[in-house]
Amino acid sequence: MAETDYDVIVVGAGPAGSAASMKCSQAGLKTILIEGQSFGRDKLCAGGVNPWVIRKLEVPDSLIERTIEQVQVVAGSRKIPVIPLPDDMAYRMVLRKDFDWFLVRKAKEAGSTTKDRTKVYSVLKDAEGRVSGVSSSEGDVKARLVIGCDGASSVVARTSGLWEKWWSRRGMKRGWRNHQAFCLETQMRLNPKEIERRVGNTMTLLFEKSFPGYYWIFPKSSVLTVGALSLS
Repeated sequence: MAETDYDVIVVGAGPAGSAASMKCSQAGLKTILIEGQSFGRDKLCAGGVNPWVIRKLEVPDSLIERTIEQVQVVAGSRKIPVIPLPDDMAYRMVLRKDFDWFLVRKAKEAGSTTKDRTKVYSVLKDAEGRVSGVSSSEGDVKARLVIGCDGASSVVARTSGLWEKWWSRRGMKRGWRNHQAFCLETQMRLNPKEIERRVGNTMTLLFEKSFPGYYWIFPKSSVLTVGALSLS
């Protein structure tokens, strides 16, 4: 990628990045969406999407794996009564690799240039210290605006100074390093009839007094997304 001028560079092609790129392009801004991994990759995520987001982004029914109708919370040995969800809060379950790829295509259809497998190393700054682009594995790319949607370890936030400024204002040095969670997740493939029998349209959250975090079970059509988050 030769040095090129854009109105907007969006770093990170998750849902936030693709949606931002799409909206910028729809507004007539020359936009490039840059992703470090391959488009359509798996992502550690339970895959629950609020229904208003589904409507806003015009996500087709073919991408909806299941609609969550209720939440089961288990706290130690105590099983709290099931919490029914109204339709406007009934999460739609998606597989992130399919959902993300759909949104990348929408950004591209809106006019965005899209580039995957391109690592962003840092932001570029002009002589006055203003962010003016990014340095990447494909070369320097310049733009009037850089939007960082590159996740919990955001290169854009770190190299622009935003992270340190945000935490220092709260009196927390090295704050971002001490406020990240460790997650594990797997997709358990099961017969759809077994998922219906064992879990159905119920999202389950489990808490243990001895564990500084929680576990989750989110059902899809033929897989269960099972994971754990720890704050220590």
